[in-house]
Amino acid sequence: MNRFQNIDWTRLYKVLLVQAAGVVRHYGGPDTFDGQNCEDIVAEVLKDFYKSPNGLGWKESKGKLETYLGAVVHNKLVDRLRRQKHVGGSLDDPDFSPPPGKSVRTTAPERAKTNIKDALFSSVRGDAELEDLLTAAELVEGGPNVNQELGEILKKTPRQVSKLKERLLAIDGVKEIYAARQQAKSTRPGA
Repeated sequence: MNRFQNIDWTRLYKVLLVQAAGVVRHYGGPDTFDGQNCEDIVAEVLKDFYKSPNGLGWKESKGKLETYLGAVVHNKLVDRLRRQKHVGGSLDDPDFSPPPGKSVRTTAPERAKTNIKDALFSSVRGDAELEDLLTAAELVEGGPNVNQELGEILKKTPRQVSKLKERLLAIDGVKEIYAARQQAKSTRPGA
């Protein structure tokens, strides 16, 4: 009998990815380190789990698999963030760039002209639930049950997901970002 037959790998990956993004956000870490990003770390942990003869020490008696592997992802990310924090660079090095400072707020039309993902994340910066919603939204397939699919990833009910979406749309400038995006889509040739 295959010990992995009851695991929904896609859902597990999505849940762990949202958790990983939250860890990086919580610690104020960079999006990439050592050439890897959160997706790479999650994939690495899942691969290690699958290849490990004892499943990295997990047993059903230790709790949910996603919680257990979430802790593994958390620890791996924290280790990488600590390592990167202590690895310095020369200011004379042309490839060295200091950590980014506070960004200046821009108006909604200006934000809409930029990458929509970046614009949305800058609009919700500091609200972990909405940042998780945006991260999870990138992972859904967009079928008829989007709120249910998002709920499974975020561990929320479809109604709670709907309330999060309402909160997102209530933020100043978010509706304008979506409207500008729709307008840009409709004016593209072949759209």
